[in-house]
Amino acid sequence: MGWLSLRWFNNFLTAIVVALGVYMIAFPFFPYFSLWQDRLSDNTGGVRYSGLLAQENGEEDNTNLNQAPEGNRLVLPGIALDEEIIVGSDPNNIHRGAWHRPRTSTPDKGGNTVIVGHRFSYNSPATFYHLDKVEVGDTFAVWWQGQEYVYRVFQTRVVEATAVEIEDNTENPIVTLYTCTPVWTAVDRLVIRAELVNTEVLDV
Repeated sequence: MGWLSLRWFNNFLTAIVVALGVYMIAFPFFPYFSLWQDRLSDNTGGVRYSGLLAQENGEEDNTNLNQAPEGNRLVLPGIALDEEIIVGSDPNNIHRGAWHRPRTSTPDKGGNTVIVGHRFSYNSPATFYHLDKVEVGDTFAVWWQGQEYVYRVFQTRVVEATAVEIEDNTENPIVTLYTCTPVWTAVDRLVIRAELVNTEVLDV
C-alpha cells in the first residue's frame, strides 16, 4: 500500500511540474488570443466612446459607442486597448497598467505627456504587448479629466533603455508611449510619438 501511495504521489508531482511548464511556455502567448477575442467581440471599431476619435475612424454613427468614460483613459483602436491611466508617483504603478509618468506634462497643458506600460510580465498586465502594431498615421485618444484629446502617430522607433530624453518636455503638444522591447526582454525601449489633433482643447 505504501508503494502504491508513493507511486501515486510521484505521478501527481510529475503532472504538476508538466502543467506548470506548459503554463510558463504558453502564458506569453495569451495576449495574442486576447487581442483576437477583443477584436471579435468589439463592435465599436476599437474607439469605444463617441467623440472626435470616432469621427476620425468613421465610427461616429455607430450606435454601440459609449458616452465619455469616467476617469482618465487611453484608447488605442488599432490594438483594441482601452485602459485606465494610472496617476501617481509610486513606481509600482507601472505594475497596474498604463502609467502616466510623474513630472511629465498632461494633455490639457500641452508639451510631452508620457505614458508607459509593461510589454510582458508574469506578474503584471501586458498593457503594451501589442504596441509594436501601432503605425504612423494611426489615431488614438487620451481621455483626461472628462475631455477627449485625439492624437495622430508621427513616429515609431526603438531607443536604448538609457534614452531618458524621450521624457523631456516638448514645445508641441504630443503624447509619448513607450515600453520594453524586444518582447519578453527589457533591452531597449519601443517608443510611439503622436501629435495632438484637436489643439483647440488645450488649457494654455
